[in-house]
Amino acid sequence: MQGRLFLENLKSQLLLGKFEEENRVTQISESELIARRVSLRNQVLSSLEKNLTGCLKIMNLELINDTCMLMFNTGIPFFKKSLRKNINKSFLSAVDALEQTSSNETLLRVSL
Repeated sequence: MQGRLFLENLKSQLLLGKFEEENRVTQISESELIARRVSLRNQVLSSLEKNLTGCLKIMNLELINDTCMLMFNTGIPFFKKSLRKNINKSFLSAVDALEQTSSNETLLRVSL
């Protein structure tokens, strides 16, 4: 199970990288590009939330920290006021997970 959760995290990272690479090649409007980015990041955050639940079940602290860090990095573009609603639930679940495990990632907890 631990390996599967690690692979899900890796898949999320690769999905974001592949998307950015594809959009450098294709010509689409700026508004459509923003909509696609928001949609993809919401999907990745949702996937990472599910992954975090699995990490908590097996209590793998390193994987929990990595997943929370990925959630934070994925949510950075949503810090704009108009997009902030997209990260509330994900960030709250990450904070709860870090709190439950008494994580030493204090800076991450404060940032979330």
